[in-house]
Amino acid sequence: MSHESFDTGSPGTYHGRLILLNTLENFKGMDRKALLSDEAEKVSPFVEDGRLMRYFNETKAFAFLLDSSGKCVPLHSLQSVTDPSNVKVVFVDPSPVADCAGWPLRNLVAAVAYLKTSWTWCSFVALKGGSDLKEYKISWKQTEINRVPASVGWERNHQGKMVPQFADLRKQFDPKKLMEQSVGLNLSLIKWRLVPDMNLERYTSLKVGAEFSPY
Repeated sequence: MSHESFDTGSPGTYHGRLILLNTLENFKGMDRKALLSDEAEKVSPFVEDGRLMRYFNETKAFAFLLDSSGKCVPLHSLQSVTDPSNVKVVFVDPSPVADCAGWPLRNLVAAVAYLKTSWTWCSFVALKGGSDLKEYKISWKQTEINRVPASVGWERNHQGKMVPQFADLRKQFDPKKLMEQSVGLNLSLIKWRLVPDMNLERYTSLKVGAEFSPY
C-alpha cells in the first residue's frame, strides 16, 4: 500500500472498510457470519426498493446501460425491456484473471434476476481495462423471490471450505525479518561480486561484532 491507495480520482477505484482487530484471537472471536450479513444489508436495499433503477448517482459503483450510439440510457429503461436478447449489462471487472469474472458480477446477476423475474438468462460484458472485453452469458432457474438472495463473501480454500484467507506480512513489516533479509542479500552480493567461493552456509547465524572472514 502506498499514498496512491488513498487517491479518489483513480479509474477503477473501489472503496471499502478495514477492520483492525490487532490479534488473531480477536479475529477468531468475531462473528464473521453476522459481519457478512450486515455488509450485505447495506447493498441489498439498492435493489429491493428500486433505487438501483432510479438514481444515477447512487449506481456509480454498480453498472451502466449504454445504447448503440454510446449515450447513457436511463436505468429505469430496463423495466420496459422484455427480451434479454436485447440487453448486455456492462461492468468494470477488477479480476486480474483473464477468463474469470470478479465479485461484482455476482451482485449484477442477483439484481437482474430480482428485477426481471420472467428472465432466466442475461449477457454481461466485463471491462478489464484497456480494450479487453469478456462476455458472459449466464442463466438461472426462474424462481419466485421476495428479496435478494443470501450473500457470500469468503473464498474457498484448497479444501473447498469457505474460510478467511491469511497473509503472513512479517517479511514486509517485522524488523527482525527485514534485518535477516538485508544480511542475506549483502552476503549474496559479496559472494557474487567479490568471493565466488565463499560458503554462505557458514554465516547462517551471524553475531553482532563477530569477525568476518571471506573463507
